[in-house]
Amino acid sequence: MYFSEYYKIRDINKEDWLDLDLEEDTNLFIDPVLVLDSSHPIAKVSAEQIISFFKNALILVDMARKTKNKNAISKVQDMLKFPEVHETGLGYAENSCMGSGISTKNALELHEALINFLEFGLENPIYIGTLSLFVEGIGPDRISDLVTNIIKKELIIYTQNICKKYNIPITKRPISHIEYDPKEERWINGTVELPINPFNKSGVILVPKEFLRKLPTFGLEDFWDYFGTLDSDELRFYATLGITKRISKEDLIAELIKNKESLLKILEDRLKEKPKPYDFEHDPLLLRIPYWVEKQSEKFARSINFSVFNKPTFDNFMVELLKHIKNMIEHEGIYKILYNDNEKPKNEKQVQKVIYAISKGFCVCSNVNIAPEVDTGSGLIDFQFSKGFRLKCLVEVKFVNSSNFEHGIKEQLPQYMEAQQINKSFILAICHTEDDLNKIPKAHELARDTSKKIEKEIILIPIDATPNKKTASKI
Repeated sequence: MYFSEYYKIRDINKEDWLDLDLEEDTNLFIDPVLVLDSSHPIAKVSAEQIISFFKNALILVDMARKTKNKNAISKVQDMLKFPEVHETGLGYAENSCMGSGISTKNALELHEALINFLEFGLENPIYIGTLSLFVEGIGPDRISDLVTNIIKKELIIYTQNICKKYNIPITKRPISHIEYDPKEERWINGTVELPINPFNKSGVILVPKEFLRKLPTFGLEDFWDYFGTLDSDELRFYATLGITKRISKEDLIAELIKNKESLLKILEDRLKEKPKPYDFEHDPLLLRIPYWVEKQSEKFARSINFSVFNKPTFDNFMVELLKHIKNMIEHEGIYKILYNDNEKPKNEKQVQKVIYAISKGFCVCSNVNIAPEVDTGSGLIDFQFSKGFRLKCLVEVKFVNSSNFEHGIKEQLPQYMEAQQINKSFILAICHTEDDLNKIPKAHELARDTSKKIEKEIILIPIDATPNKKTASKI
């Protein structure tokens, strides 16, 4: 459920803030480069907070490095210790909206990384995202956590103003790391008024869309790719090792110290590309579209009011569900969202996400359980549908142009069926081209032959996901 749905906000697409999923984390991240370059109303103060924090951190690090004073070292590490801001619902933590932040160990590593920043001359706060290059275990989510904590006070005020606009109730919640006090050299904790997430009872902090990206501007993969283009034989060699994960960051940093100019050129070139926020309009990661699909499917299912109470009705339910999936993709335009902007098909995982959304909307009306990626012992099945203990069915999603398409019919699905003691399963065969459609008759024959061999029933359901539907009659 989304924030706008729970609090009954209409015309959400007109808003400049992320309509967060209240049940699962959204795989987007706050990018410091975007915050520092944004014209959003809260960006100016947020940028000032980032600049101030970064400047103070480097001053403390430099003091601790020169004096070896234990108190100074302790202050640096306390400054760099962050909790995850789970109130924003951002990051990689799956199915929870609760993840982990920057630990004591990470803080020690960040301290060392900022020493390297001084060595490299990276005093500009726009480079804060490059910490992922210097610290093992610091990825996009941790960089996002760091920046979110720094600008948290502004985000809280921003959220409160949105709540005032829509008359959303707010409640006092304890919040850690509300802001950093440079005079006291410590983080301030306290109680603030926020809207409530009904699923985990925590507060909700909203974030401007302009601050969000799929990945931060400075990603480790960018560096590996770039090293391979440089004049330095050593760096080209390290790029090869980096891609195959056979190099430690310590070795990489030692090599970069010899090639400071190369690193600075990488960073400058990356900034010249003018990083942009996530494209919410086209939604390439399918963050929002599956939810809309689920609601459309649920609306249709309620109109037919399908009851499931025994094997015949369960079998009929599965037939109707798969017909519904096929119809939505082929005739209601869903095939369009199975392609990227460059007209290349989205991968199987993304297609499964859409099919799961269609199925979930259908299942909720008949109280049928759908479980994605069930471990059968022989591997992960895409979907298992069940009603009670005895009524079960497996569904696999396969691209017809995949090299393991036939193997999935002959070997993989029969193994899953045996492991789960299930006698009937379906394969959704996704066709992207004319050639894929021409392979369907042979695939039907293979499914029938395999069914006879294993004495179980495998039913192939072809899905015409081609942009041109003139060939639909062939399936």
